[in-house]
Order: sequence, then C-alpha cells, then structure tokens
Amino acid sequence: MRPVHEYRQLYIGGRWRDADGGESILVRSPIDESVIGSVPSATTQDVDDAAIAAQASQESWSRSRALERAEYLRLVARSIRADEELLADQLVSEIGVPSRAVNPMQVAMAASAFEDSAEFIAHESANYTVGNSQVEERPIGPVACIVPWNAPLYQASLKVAAALAAGCTVVLKPSELSSFTAFALARYIDEAGFPPGTFNLVTGRGTPVGEALVRHPSMRMVSFTGSKATGETIARLASVGVKKCALELGGKGAALLADGCDLARAVQDTFWRCMAFSGQTCAATTRMIIPRASAGDVQRMLKRLLEEAIVGDPRHPGTHLGPLISSEQKASVEEFLGLAACQGARPLTYAARSALPAHGYFVLPTVFWDVEPTMRIAQEEIFGPVLSVMIADTQEQAIEIANSTPYGLSNSVWAATSEKAMSIGRQVISGSVYINGGDFNPRAPFGGFGLSGYGRERGGAGVREFRQSVAYHL
Repeated sequence: MRPVHEYRQLYIGGRWRDADGGESILVRSPIDESVIGSVPSATTQDVDDAAIAAQASQESWSRSRALERAEYLRLVARSIRADEELLADQLVSEIGVPSRAVNPMQVAMAASAFEDSAEFIAHESANYTVGNSQVEERPIGPVACIVPWNAPLYQASLKVAAALAAGCTVVLKPSELSSFTAFALARYIDEAGFPPGTFNLVTGRGTPVGEALVRHPSMRMVSFTGSKATGETIARLASVGVKKCALELGGKGAALLADGCDLARAVQDTFWRCMAFSGQTCAATTRMIIPRASAGDVQRMLKRLLEEAIVGDPRHPGTHLGPLISSEQKASVEEFLGLAACQGARPLTYAARSALPAHGYFVLPTVFWDVEPTMRIAQEEIFGPVLSVMIADTQEQAIEIANSTPYGLSNSVWAATSEKAMSIGRQVISGSVYINGGDFNPRAPFGGFGLSGYGRERGGAGVREFRQSVAYHL
C-alpha cells in the first residue's frame, strides 16, 4: 500500500490549523505492515488551545435549542451515509476489519448514533416535576472524548453525538493507530456549520496528549473506551479536578448453553460473537459454558466452524477474519496461546483453509478445550480470536462460572424457551444479556459492571450521561 491518508492539521476552534510541534505519527496497515499515512502529533499546547476553545463555546452551545442541535446532528449523519464507501475503505486499510462487515458494524452504526441522539433530544423534555420541585437537566460542560482503535468511527460518533446532543462541547482524541475517520468526522461537523469551538480534534499518543486532555481544568467530564489499565489511569487523573468519568472498559463475555437449547444455533452464534473482527471487541463472547452431555456435539460443531473460517486479506469479500491491529497485539495473543497450553488447556485440532499471509499481524482462530475457570485465558481479556470452552454439570455451576470473572459487560444465554433463558440471564452479572440470539439494539443502554467500567452509552441513556440535575424547590 502507498501512503494515501496524510493529515497535517488539527481542528481547533472551528478551523483547521497546524499542530504546534509540526511532527507527525506514521500509521501502518495491519494487513501488510506498510505505511499508509500519517497524522499530526499534537502537543500539550494544542490540547490547551482545544480545551479553551471548547470552554469558550460551552455557554452558548448549552443554551441553544434542542431542535437546533438535532438538525446539526442530522446533517452529520447524512454526510456519513453519503461517504459510506470512502469511510469503509479507510477502516479496512487502517484497522483490518473485513470489508463484508465494515459497513453494517462500523459506518452505518456511526450514522445511526447521530440520528438516534437527534431523535431523542427532539422529543424528550430535559425538565420534570417531583412534588414541589422542578428538576432541570443541564449539560455537564466541556467533555474529553477518548476513543479506541478497534471501532474508531463508531465509538467517536457514539460519544460525540451524545455529548453534543446534551449541550456539551467536545474535544475528541482518537487512537494514534486509527485516526483517519476522525478527520472525516471533523470535516462533516465543519461543513454542517457547528459554532466554532463546539467540536475540536486533537491527535497523538496517550502520553502526552490524552493525559493532558484529562488533566485540563476546562474539561468537566471524560468519556473513555479502552483497556482497564488505561481506564484506571484516567480515573486517577480525573479525580484531581473531581471530573466525572464514563468508562467503558474490557469484557470477558460468556455464553451459557442450557440443556434443551438450539445447540447448533447457539454454538455458531457464540463462535462468531467471539471471532468477529478477530476477537478485538470488548463485547466478544470469549467463553462458552456447556452441559457435559453436549460436549461431544459441541466439539464437532466447533471443529467444523474452525475449518470453515477464512483468515486473510480483509479486502477480499470471502475473508472472515483479518489481522490484529499491531505486532504488539499479535505478540500478546500468542503469549496467551502458549500460556493456555502450559496450564493444560487443549486446542482443538483443525486444518486452516489457507496459509497465513507472509506479512501482516495475522493469528489463526483458536478454540481451547479442557479450560478451568481459574485459568488466565478464562479470566483475562485476550482481545484476539480465542474461545475457551468450559463444562458445567448444573445450571447453578454454569451461572457461577459465568460470574467468576471481574468483568461484566456482555453475555449470552441459550435455553429451550425465552422464559427459561431470561430466568438464567437475570442471575448473570452483565450490562447486556443476549437471550436466545436476540438482536443487537443500538438504542439500548450499553455499559458494564465491575472491571468493565461504569456509565452507559447509546440512545437516551447515552445523552443523559452528559447531564447533571438541578432541583428548584418551590
């Protein structure tokens, strides 16, 4: 690949301007390790300028009418949908997501985030009465939105759309590994005519850019999606100024397969919820808990799915799994694979349909059998195409295993009836529970328990996260 995405300017205070230091960060494609572009390496001065610009526009933006803000958001959504092919191509080359999944999972959902936030504020009331008190929900103030590399456009859209809808101004910092679509988003916002300073974009590494943004006294809230370790650091830094945090961190999702469930459908659903985007999603279902009586059938089904999974160039329409994001992530996943084998887990044997490419950060999908709940692969987020299968002799034991990790983000339950699955699901510690393969709902609240973080995104819950209440007692 030749460098085609070269960005030299940041978006601050309603205009494009050079970064203070003039330095750039090279971006490599995970597909073949070639340099495909560069983004500005912002400085703490750039962060200061962006935060001050957001602060300066906060009062006027917070006082704008909800219907006016909704129309701005709809304009951005239209621009995203009009540029679907361009955005999809950028995402495939930059993060290696297969082309067959990039539009519905990344681009269309980004547009929906703006549309849903617009719809919510156009019809809801931010004021209500409780007894002798009138309660008003006010925007919390300027927000730092820090997003991960694995779904850069969608994650940025979720945070930015909800914050702007709530009446907050924004400084967005994407991951330096996947910033390309953030520049497109800034362009759409600029073209929509948002007031200067309402939205600002700075790019660079977590240190110093992300850290300076979290520390900045003008920021009143930090909305972050990423790893547990970084989330803990952000929470500590934000505590100095008593800033609110919304943290969407890691996950260790489990699929509980109860006796009498549609086994073939449950196994296939769990396998692909784990392997989608090569396991690089926080909501991946990376543990499968099955009844002992079903072990033989489940093993045969999983071997067949492994044989059918095609790993390779994500630009090819037949590819199921593309590369991991970086050489560091590949090394981390491979370390987990070796550790699992040392601890006694047994990988299922299979024949890959094609050899892995000579270049790029590719890892074959792996299913481990004979996994004990205390093993590290059953407790820690791997962020790779690795599924752990565990056997439970009773329903109570299955629930205990599902709840045995410190995470609680997204789980699945399969049973003979929806009522039975719901009964089990209510005992699972998880922010989302999929019942017998229930459909994903982008308007439903999303967030976790425990080490998966706190706060909620999506729909009305996502907008309300950026507000605080004021009570007037009459």
